[in-house]
Amino acid sequence: FPSHDISRFLYKNQSDISGGYIGTDSIFLNEDDLQKKILIQKPYFRLENIRRFSDTLAATVSREQIPVFEATPITATEAARHMAILGCCAIMLNSKLDGAYYCLATKAEIQFLEPPSGLESIANDTNFQIIANGELYDRHKAKSSTKFFVRGIPLFHADIHYTLVQKKIFERLNKAFHLPSITEGPSPV
Repeated sequence: FPSHDISRFLYKNQSDISGGYIGTDSIFLNEDDLQKKILIQKPYFRLENIRRFSDTLAATVSREQIPVFEATPITATEAARHMAILGCCAIMLNSKLDGAYYCLATKAEIQFLEPPSGLESIANDTNFQIIANGELYDRHKAKSSTKFFVRGIPLFHADIHYTLVQKKIFERLNKAFHLPSITEGPSPV
């Protein structure tokens, strides 16, 4: 990650997003455009307030499910999903690839980062921040490095590897698995 102060990438609360806390050297990104580029749609794509700082992206996300048997305020799988998606966005923006691509995560190394003051003070938090860098290191291979925060406290770190497949190639390879939509063909009743 960039060596400068990490706090400039984080949103402490909603008013900070519009209040300039994270600096003037960033730009908001259009979520719909990103979804079209990485081919992940809502409800799976839950990132909000996505901003770009040079080659780093920052976003906020709200928890979807209450962790029952986990010590953290969000499940590791939910946090990993959001980190993988923001990492994919960072890869696509930094690589300047044209068109839409499926970013297939092929390997992930996720690390829990124990907060210095323990988990009690953040146990009920439902809003989180993520930062990600991503790079293409081969024609169809990429890697992202992401961090997941609660109140600016790092909770998870992940290095995620992807294989990138153009939309038209992916659809051609998976044509045999296409299921007709509900509106296609005759009704089964």
